[in-house]
Amino acid sequence: MSTTVEFPQSLILTPAQETQLRHLWSLVAAAQRSVTLHLHLRAAGHEFPLVEVVDAALGGRGGSLPALPGPDDRVTRPVHHVDELLSEFRRIRDARGWSTLVPAEAFEAVIRETCAAFRTLPPHPRFGDLPATWPVSQPLRLSLGSSVHLIDPLSIEVAPLRDHARVLADAYLLPAPFWAALQRDQEVQLDRIAGRLKRLDAAWLDSGDVDAAAQALQLRARYAGRGLHRRTPHTLLDGNLPRKCTRVLIREAVRPGLPTRFEVVWTFDVQGLALKPPRSGDTIGIDPGERHVYAWATVTDGGVVPRPFHGLWRIQTPTLDGDPPTCRGPHDFAFARAHQRWQLFQRLQPVYEGMLERCFSYRTVALEDTDFAGLHAKGRPFAAYAETVGLTAALQWIVQLAPLHDVEIRLVPPEYSSRTCSRCWLRSRRPRPGEPFVCATCGHAEDSDVNAARVHRGRALQR
Repeated sequence: MSTTVEFPQSLILTPAQETQLRHLWSLVAAAQRSVTLHLHLRAAGHEFPLVEVVDAALGGRGGSLPALPGPDDRVTRPVHHVDELLSEFRRIRDARGWSTLVPAEAFEAVIRETCAAFRTLPPHPRFGDLPATWPVSQPLRLSLGSSVHLIDPLSIEVAPLRDHARVLADAYLLPAPFWAALQRDQEVQLDRIAGRLKRLDAAWLDSGDVDAAAQALQLRARYAGRGLHRRTPHTLLDGNLPRKCTRVLIREAVRPGLPTRFEVVWTFDVQGLALKPPRSGDTIGIDPGERHVYAWATVTDGGVVPRPFHGLWRIQTPTLDGDPPTCRGPHDFAFARAHQRWQLFQRLQPVYEGMLERCFSYRTVALEDTDFAGLHAKGRPFAAYAETVGLTAALQWIVQLAPLHDVEIRLVPPEYSSRTCSRCWLRSRRPRPGEPFVCATCGHAEDSDVNAARVHRGRALQR
C-alpha cells in the first residue's frame, strides 16, 4: 500500500503570475538540460565539470563541447553521486543569481529525478536509450515545497512570485483531515518563526543590533501576512491526522481539446494513519449525477442523495451595463466566482463526507471510469457541474483514500449505464431527466440513477 496520497486543486492565475511561473520553469528546465547533457558526456567518456556544461549550454556555445555518440553506439552508464552533483549545482546557482529567483527545492527535485532515471540504466546502454533532455515544450512542473502556503480556503501564497504571491486556488477541496494537517504544519512553522522574530526584536531594541533589526524587517515582510502577530495553540494535533505534507507541486495540466490548466498538488505522508476498516464484504455501486448528488446500490439496498440546494449552479459573469460595479477586473470576477464555488461546496461538503463514509463501509466500490476532460471537450454540462460543485474532487477523495481503509476501487466503463437494465442486462430507451428507468424487455422499473448504480456494481462483479 502506498504511504502517500495526492490531492490536486485548480489555480486561477493572472497573466503576470503565469509569466513569472513560466520564467521560473525556464530556469529549472535549463538545469535539467544541463545536468542531463553533463551525464551524457560522462557516459561517452568525457569528464567535463558541470559548470562548463552549463556555461556552454546556456551561453549558446554547445559547439564547444565534444561530439556525442550516435544513438546505436554503446556507452557506459555514468557513475555519479547525487549529493556531489547537487553541491556543484548550488555553486552554479548562486553564481548566476538564480537562488534569489527559484527555491532550492525546485532545482533539487529535478536533479534528483534526472539522476534517478540514469540509475535505472544497464551498465552499457545504447546512447539513444539514455534519458533525454527536456524539449522546450515540456509542461511546467515546479516542486516548490515550503515556498507554498495556505492563506485561506480560496488562496495560497507562492513566495517566489513576490509581489504577485497571492494566488487564487480551490484549496477548500482538500478533505477536512488534510486541511487540518496543513494548518497544523503551518502553525508549527509560524511559531518557530515568531520565536526567532522575538529574539531578533530583543537584540535590536535592547542591544541596538542593526543587523537584527534588518533581519526582523525581512521576516515581517515575508511572514506577517500569515499571522506572525499571534501564537495559536496547536489544537489540531490529532494523532489520526496525516503526518505531514511532504511535497507541494505546481504543474501545468495539458488536456487535449481544452485550455491549459494550472494546478497545485499536495502530497501527504499517511504512513501509520489509523482508519476504520470496512464493515461489509459486499460491493457498492456509486453513480454521481446532477439531479441527485449520487445514487448508490448494494446487493440488498439502494437509494439517492438529493442536492441540498435549489436553483442554478452555473456561475456567470454579469454584463457590465450602466454604472460600473465595484469589482470590474477579470481577476475580481474570478475571485467572486471562486467564492461562489466555495459556497456551493460548503453546502455539499457534508454530503460528500457522508458518501466517503458510506463507500468505505464496503470492501469494494464500483465507480464509473468517467473521462471528465473528454466530457469538457465535448461541451457536456455534467462535466462543468461536477467541477463547479466539487464533485470531481470528492470522487478523487474516494480513489485516493480507499487503500488506507483497505477498500478496493473498481473503475467500470460508463457506456450505456443509463440505458442498461440492472436485472436482465438488456438495453432500453434512455429515460428523460427525472423519469424512472423502465426496461422494455423484463419490465423492471426503478429510479434511473439507482439502476445505473446497480449496473456499475454488476459490471464490477463481472470483472
